[in-house]
Amino acid sequence: MTTTTPATAKAATPKTPAKVSHAKTKATPARELPNISSVKLVPLNLIDIRPQVRTVFDENSIHELAEDIQARGLLQPVLLNPRGDRFTLIAGERRVRACNLAGLSDIPALITKASEADALLMQLAENVQRENLELQDEVNAIRLLHDNLKSVQAVAETVKKSSAWVSKRLALSHPDFSHKARNLMERGVTEDVEILNVLSHIDSLNYSKANELEKQLLAGTATRETARQMLKDIKKPPKLDPAQVEREEKQRQSWEEAQEQRATLTKERQEGTGEAFLDWIINVLEEAVCYADVDPQQHLNTLRDDQRHALLAHFRAIQAGAPAWTAMDWARRLSYEVDEHSTYLEQLAAALAMQGSAIDDCYSFIDLAWRAHGGEVRA
Repeated sequence: MTTTTPATAKAATPKTPAKVSHAKTKATPARELPNISSVKLVPLNLIDIRPQVRTVFDENSIHELAEDIQARGLLQPVLLNPRGDRFTLIAGERRVRACNLAGLSDIPALITKASEADALLMQLAENVQRENLELQDEVNAIRLLHDNLKSVQAVAETVKKSSAWVSKRLALSHPDFSHKARNLMERGVTEDVEILNVLSHIDSLNYSKANELEKQLLAGTATRETARQMLKDIKKPPKLDPAQVEREEKQRQSWEEAQEQRATLTKERQEGTGEAFLDWIINVLEEAVCYADVDPQQHLNTLRDDQRHALLAHFRAIQAGAPAWTAMDWARRLSYEVDEHSTYLEQLAAALAMQGSAIDDCYSFIDLAWRAHGGEVRA
C-alpha cells in the first residue's frame, strides 16, 4: 500500500463525513496546475476513466471501501493526468467507484502532467505492483509494458520485479502459449505461473499427457512437483527393447530392399528389358485390344526390334509350356477361374498351342487377338 503523504492526509481526512463530501469545493482547471505532482480535490464528474488494467472488481470490497470512506475519509489519493479542463484517471478506479458509491462529489487526487505514453506506463506499473490483481490482467499489463519498453530488464525495473518474474508472465501472453493453459488461467483454475508454463510446454510435446495434467489441475490434485515430474518423464529418452530394436532394423532393411527392387524395375521398364518391361507392354497391348479405340499395332511400332523379339519369345514360351487343355479347361481359364493373373493375350497364346497353331510374329498374333475381340478387320 502506498504511504500516505502529509499533504494527502490533510486534504483527504476531514473530522466529519459532512466535510468529506467537499460539495462546495471549486473545480481546479487542469491547465492551471503547475507542471509538478501535487494533491488537489477534484470533482468526480471531471474524471474520465480510460480502459484500465484491472478488468475484474470485487463489488463486496468496493462496498466495504465506500463504508470506510464515509467513516474515515479516503486515505490514499487517486492518480490523475490533466487534459484541458478535465482529468484522465491513471490509477485508482476502485477508489473512484467507492467514492461515487459513498455519495461524494470530489476526491483527493495526485495530479501529475504526463504524456500519453508515460501515463500508460504509470498506470501499468502501479497496477502490476498490487498483489490482488488477477493473473490475466497482470499478464496483459506486462505484455503492454514490454511492447512499450522493448526489453525484459526495463519492465523489471519499472515494476520492481525480477527479470525471471517478468519473463514467466510474458510467456503466458505468447501466441504459442497452450490453449489448455490459457483456458485454465482465464477460468481462474490456477494462477501458478510455473504450472501454466509447464502445462503449455507439455502440450507441445505430448497431447495426451497435457490432457492428463489438465484433468488433475481441474480436480485440484496437481502440484508444481506433479507438473515438473511429468515434463521430466516426457523428455526422458525411452528405454529401448532389444527385440523391438531388432524388429525395427529388419523393417528398415526390408524397406531398403523394396526401394532397390522398385528402382530396378523402373530401370528395366525404361530400358525395355526384363520382366518389368514385359508386364508393362503386355498390359498396354491388352488394354488396346480389349478396351481402347487405338490400334494395338501402333504400340508395337514404337518398340525396338529387340523388344519385339523379347515379347515374341515370351508368348512362344507360354505356348511351349501349355498343356493339352480340354474345352472345359479352356473355358474356365478364359473366365479367370483357374489363373486370374494371366492376361487375355497369354491365355490366347496357350489356346493357339492347344489347336496346334504357332505364333509367327508379334504383329500377326496381336492382329488375331484384335479380330477375335471384335476389332476391325484389316486388309
